[in-house]
Amino acid sequence: MWREGITRVLKARGRLETPNPHWRGREKLESFFQDFHVDEATLNLTFDDDAPADEVDVVVSQMVDHAERGYGSAVVVGERGQNGERVEYRTEVEQTPATVPTDEHGEATWVGLAGLLGDEEEGEVTLDEAESPRDR
Repeated sequence: MWREGITRVLKARGRLETPNPHWRGREKLESFFQDFHVDEATLNLTFDDDAPADEVDVVVSQMVDHAERGYGSAVVVGERGQNGERVEYRTEVEQTPATVPTDEHGEATWVGLAGLLGDEEEGEVTLDEAESPRDR
């Protein structure tokens, strides 16, 4: 976890892109991207000593979470402990091919795609959506 041991965030860099399908839990980034009609952004943030730590944590947490979900990359530089030791956290984006179960036509089902995206547990896919998009 990026926040472990960091007592103060000094800098955050990120290359972020619009997610598919949604922003879930990253409201500050969502607002920025939607308000300014941004598809991709490169952010280079340097925080001064007076920056509100709670707000910095929210923005940086959302950047890291977004990157760790596969929508970019992020680097956080901070200080640890009383002595101000510098620490760095980097997200690693590894592209791995996904395998999704298919129907008799060789197409992915809504349930299979939702499971891949992690939405299946949250009840966003109903049984009537279980057939292939082709059947609609």
